[in-house]
Amino acid sequence: ELGSVDLGDARREKRLRRVVAQMSQKPESSIHEAFEEMAAKKGAYRFFSNAHGDVRTIRQAHTHATGRRAAPYERVWGVQDTSHISCPAHKMARGMGALDPADGRGCLRHSGLAVTQGEQPLGIAHQESWGRPVSPMASRKKVNRTWAQKESCKCKRTLETAQARGRAGQEIILIRDRESDLYGLLASPRRPGIRPLIRAAQIRRAHGQPRALFDQVRDAPLAGHGLADLLGTDKRPPGQAICEAPFCPLAFGPPKNAEKHIPKTPVTAGAAWIQEVNPPRGENPVRWVRLATWTVRHFEDARPRAPFCSLRWRVERSHDALKTGCRLEAAQFEEETRLEPLDAVCAVGAWPILASAYQARTSPGPSCESFFTRDEWQALYPHHHPRARPEASGTPTIAQALQWSAILGAFRGRKGHAHPGAKVLGRGLMRLSPLVEGYHLSSFLAPRLRSG
Repeated sequence: ELGSVDLGDARREKRLRRVVAQMSQKPESSIHEAFEEMAAKKGAYRFFSNAHGDVRTIRQAHTHATGRRAAPYERVWGVQDTSHISCPAHKMARGMGALDPADGRGCLRHSGLAVTQGEQPLGIAHQESWGRPVSPMASRKKVNRTWAQKESCKCKRTLETAQARGRAGQEIILIRDRESDLYGLLASPRRPGIRPLIRAAQIRRAHGQPRALFDQVRDAPLAGHGLADLLGTDKRPPGQAICEAPFCPLAFGPPKNAEKHIPKTPVTAGAAWIQEVNPPRGENPVRWVRLATWTVRHFEDARPRAPFCSLRWRVERSHDALKTGCRLEAAQFEEETRLEPLDAVCAVGAWPILASAYQARTSPGPSCESFFTRDEWQALYPHHHPRARPEASGTPTIAQALQWSAILGAFRGRKGHAHPGAKVLGRGLMRLSPLVEGYHLSSFLAPRLRSG
């Protein structure tokens, strides 16, 4: 994963790989708990103290590896989201930016997760973090900032990364939420195959039309129906919903206060009104309006929008794996310059756990030796089958081995339960290391005990 990293010193690169490997084995542990020897603890703390200038290099190595994994696929989805890294317990920490009043101090992280057509995560394709000014007068200067100086320009930088890393002829659909409904982004030049797909939020009129965009799309002819995966809320459980999808092609021009460098020619896009048909009693129907940068003339053209509803949550799951699975927000660093390298290291170590959790759902049949070593699954097998020998049953599938690992992390594993998530899986993998050590010890002592 870090094969292309270049920190300018082979010793620092070796230490980085050791830190990532050790923290991947114990994702929920603090640095003091993850490293047993005092020399290793000091080395890890020293690395994070001096690695602020290497954050971009570490992230680039991970994104290069993601690009290699994505190269064989004809279509790749780039799912984006922004998350807060809040450190409310460390009021004396230096360098932390301002967040919402409820979150206190911390920084923000924008990530782009590459996902295949089969909903399998490939890794982080783009990631950046920043802190907001703490000064109360900073908010009054926003009207004088150019788009390049605003936070919303993160979406354009992700677009530029996709154009630079994607191979020629590859289709990359960039899925974005409402904060990316910006004319400057839709009008940005891009090579063929780069297609932003955005959830509409701005109230605008189509070019040459007296009606608002939302009204025009809602009254368009019905094209068909499709299934959408819905995330659970406090009022309704997760599940699937049947949605109807009227769509229409349209064009709209720039806003009146558009900057000079933004193209003024009308942007052509396809819009789809996706609404739940039969919502639960007492609940409002789920409703989205999507803007695509490719022409929509038939229902088959609108069909690539369908995975938006299910793929959208993959990047949020990756943020959850970092913040709760790796306990990033519990790191007790005194300076923000140490938290950012820890974030980059945790992102490298956490994504394989997320990828394996979804691989068990999308392709559960392959052998588990693509993720587990032989000693690891042979240590897992007798823990769940005390009277059977692992050699007699053959190599388990990746879905079986991951479920056994998740059971170590307090996953119940009953028939009616869903697949284990990244959080319980990471907790179980942390408890797998002592099992492997015990397996090695028993393999060493058993012949000697039998011989007397």
